Amino acid sequence: MLLTAFALWFGEFALEVNGFCRSRCYPLLSLFFGYCAVADLSAFVIRHFYGWEVYKYAYWFQKGGKYFLLAILAAYLCGKVLDASQGQTYCAAGILIAGSCILCAVFADERTLGDKLVDGGIVSALMLTAGLGLAWIGRNKSLPKPWNLVAGGLLTLLIGDILVLVACKFWWPAHHAKWIAEYAQLVMWNFAVRGKLAEFRLPLGVKIEGQAKGASE
Repeated sequence: MLLTAFALWFGEFALEVNGFCRSRCYPLLSLFFGYCAVADLSAFVIRHFYGWEVYKYAYWFQKGGKYFLLAILAAYLCGKVLDASQGQTYCAAGILIAGSCILCAVFADERTLGDKLVDGGIVSALMLTAGLGLAWIGRNKSLPKPWNLVAGGLLTLLIGDILVLVACKFWWPAHHAKWIAEYAQLVMWNFAVRGKLAEFRLPLGVKIEGQAKGASE
């Protein structure tokens, strides 16, 4: 069981590092991949050296930061399909983040901290899913590549999180199923940026070659 958990963690970490290296032309994706890679590595070290009691707080802190970045990304995707300005996109990000926080405070009335965090995760995922759904209904244009795959991966992750967190309310071991949606999202996002490292290097090589040719003439 420990070996399986390590293999799953390492596979997720490798996808995050690969995505970070290949998504430099997309700052939001690069930030998300980089944050997840650092957070996962930190959580692994904490789990190994400090045990479960400290790790569970690190896990939920990591989850909160992840949803903060997902809210910004969701607002960006909404802005692209609605053909909104940059200011409107930032406003949508603020509404999504503030709305999630308010709803979490209102509905997370459980007695234990664990139940409150689970409720907060459900509310946040529902809020972001609803925002994307409404934006898609009122869309002015379709998402170009690779943002269509990014949106698909984001919805896969959010819907998976909702199902897993709701199941955790009744049966806590269900949280192990979180790997399915997380892997699906990371694979889709890695596929979306799969050729970007080569495309980033090619113009650099051409530029240097041109400068060398000009210098020799």
